[in-house]
Amino acid sequence: MLKKAKALYHEGEVKAAADLVESVAAGAKETGGAITKISDEMKASPYHPDWQRYTSDIPRDLGSAFNSSATPDGKPLTTHAFESLNRHGFKDLQQVDNIINNATHKIVQRDGATVFVQKTGVGSKARYSLVVEGEKGIVTGMRNFTKQEVKNMARNQGWEDLPF
Repeated sequence: MLKKAKALYHEGEVKAAADLVESVAAGAKETGGAITKISDEMKASPYHPDWQRYTSDIPRDLGSAFNSSATPDGKPLTTHAFESLNRHGFKDLQQVDNIINNATHKIVQRDGATVFVQKTGVGSKARYSLVVEGEKGIVTGMRNFTKQEVKNMARNQGWEDLPF
């Protein structure tokens, strides 16, 4: 259905495409497509398919280490950060503050977000932990990236500067 809306849009039928998307969205709401409560299965797995339909303003509580809307130092977390930090190996929110407070490098992405980079180790054993903070708060974080992984992220996110 969305492919048809995209095709209509590209053919210049913007109103028809918008109407089609609206009808799909309305149908999803009528059939209970949106999920506003976090199930035990969702808590157990950040990859559970129901996260795709989760629409509540309540933060995604993925465990006691992530049951706050901000880090211990008061940095607000976006909804995406709850899933992302857990998936990228963060054990608690203090680790986010530690990277920000002990950053060895600070980068501004092309979208204006600030990337705090903390380098540990030297030479081929060097690893990089990153926290990305946008205008609405912490967006994501990554731990123990290699130099190549950081280069890939820099290319994808439009960094003008590299931490090495």
